[in-house]
Amino acid sequence: MPELPEVEAQRRSLLAPLIGATVAGVDIFRSDICDCANAQGSLHEATPRDLFLAATITRIDRIGKQMAIISHDDRVMNVHLGMTGMLIALAEGQQHHQPDHIHLRWSLSRNNQPAGTLLFRDPRRFGGIWTFPTHAALLQYRWHNLGPDALTITADQLQTRLQNSDRAIKAALLDQRIIAGVGNIYADESLFRAGVAPHTRCSHLKPAQWTSLANAITGTLSTAIALGGSTLSDGTYTDSTGKAGGFQNHHKVYGRAGKLCALCKTELRTKPIAQRTTVWCPTCQP
Repeated sequence: MPELPEVEAQRRSLLAPLIGATVAGVDIFRSDICDCANAQGSLHEATPRDLFLAATITRIDRIGKQMAIISHDDRVMNVHLGMTGMLIALAEGQQHHQPDHIHLRWSLSRNNQPAGTLLFRDPRRFGGIWTFPTHAALLQYRWHNLGPDALTITADQLQTRLQNSDRAIKAALLDQRIIAGVGNIYADESLFRAGVAPHTRCSHLKPAQWTSLANAITGTLSTAIALGGSTLSDGTYTDSTGKAGGFQNHHKVYGRAGKLCALCKTELRTKPIAQRTTVWCPTCQP
């Protein structure tokens, strides 16, 4: 479920516990959730060094739904949360309330003193960790096929990439090669905000609609990030400190099929697009 706002909220919550911390120990409980590459892109079984043993963390980047934790010597851990994955930062001596499905554990230190623990937990195991010896290798072998980050997408970028496509605009927005970071929640919410029906063919959109859609995407994502993302009824998403998001309380269409539109009181409609449940208002999104 985590889309760009949830990943960005988790990234921001990791800055304080991770930046400047050194990895003093790595415990690998499931190596099959790791893909570790060398400089040529060939994969090998995960080792503690691949997973940052003795590395000091200097920054955390993000594009779309993926994070990259980067060390002082340019090693990279690329984190994809999938459906239920999360990174959990614990203070020294703190225990997590859900000890099952912990696949990786990092012991952290500062000034040679214990400084807490980082866990990777993923009950459904659709997420994972990809490691690379350099940031350049990450860009070459993992991030090269991602589109522009949705948080900064422009109308020109959208129109250039999609204006000749006959795909439904909702399906196109879910394609991470076109725009990185939008999933089912924020596609529906952005299309509602832009007043564009999700089944509209990309080639049928007018120039003003590309502008409205780009503004709706960046505006919706920015608001969601400010509210910590969306924590749905299953409760699977929180940031790394366990704090739930609040944007679910502001959803206008996602998860509201059959209910009345918050703006015009028309009954919201639903149908699958690109195998994803899609909800829209036939009046506000003609």
